[in-house]
Amino acid sequence: TELAKKVGAFPAGARAGSLITHSTLEGPMEKIFGYVIGKATTGQLSAIITLIIFATAYLGLFMWYAKQMKRRNAEYAANQK
Repeated sequence: TELAKKVGAFPAGARAGSLITHSTLEGPMEKIFGYVIGKATTGQLSAIITLIIFATAYLGLFMWYAKQMKRRNAEYAANQK
């Protein structure tokens, strides 16, 4: 809580004693990614292959999303003129 307040991540209007953990947790994709990384560190070939596949898919999804957002921002900028 103190760190969240220091970096400005503490939710405005939160009452004393309220739990804020759900607003600061990573998403389900990041949880799965952490799990897969943990399994791959055991050295099991299947876990390492799974990590490579998952990381490739995750990176591909991120690149697709970034491209879509850049396209959307260009459309917004064109409409502002």
